[in-house]
Amino acid sequence: PISQGWLLAQLQQLQNDIPSLSPLISTDESARYVDEDDVDIAISYRPLQQAQILEQEFLADRMVCIASAELSTKLARLDIKNHSQHCKLLCLENEILNAKDESIFKSHFANWDQRMMFDDIRLIIAACVQGHGLAYVSELAAYDAIQSGQVSILPDYPTQSMAKLWVSMRRGESRTPLIAQLYKQLIEIGHNLQ
Repeated sequence: PISQGWLLAQLQQLQNDIPSLSPLISTDESARYVDEDDVDIAISYRPLQQAQILEQEFLADRMVCIASAELSTKLARLDIKNHSQHCKLLCLENEILNAKDESIFKSHFANWDQRMMFDDIRLIIAACVQGHGLAYVSELAAYDAIQSGQVSILPDYPTQSMAKLWVSMRRGESRTPLIAQLYKQLIEIGHNLQ
């Protein structure tokens, strides 16, 4: 989910810092090994724990409630108890079914009408941008929409920490020096974001 939200928002700066960088970005979750099928750097929700891999915690993420800029402005003028009367809840199917998030939905969104349900976080963020309602999503997945002002994080709603992301690359010499440079740059961006 962070590829579209967070990573794409970093590409211009990465290419400015490393002018010859021409990345191939894949969201293929079946590529689980660095340096297999040309995977030089992996970003994952857990360490890969492979031999000869250099990896470290990279980015913290959290679940946040977002809405379009227009809807956020409208809701800011209202008592939070009345928000459900003025907008709908957009849901990710797997979040509704996730026991960890279930208490948040029961305690904060029990009386809300569900406007739409999605199985892809990119679609729910697009629906928020278009003003269809508010959603509880990964902040990093919504990073670009938040930074561009298309959506806002609603301040009076619960947030919940998620597992940290890890970045991994092969130890020793890589295919090109650009790989080590990119790895270092990603970690630097991650530290600056925290």
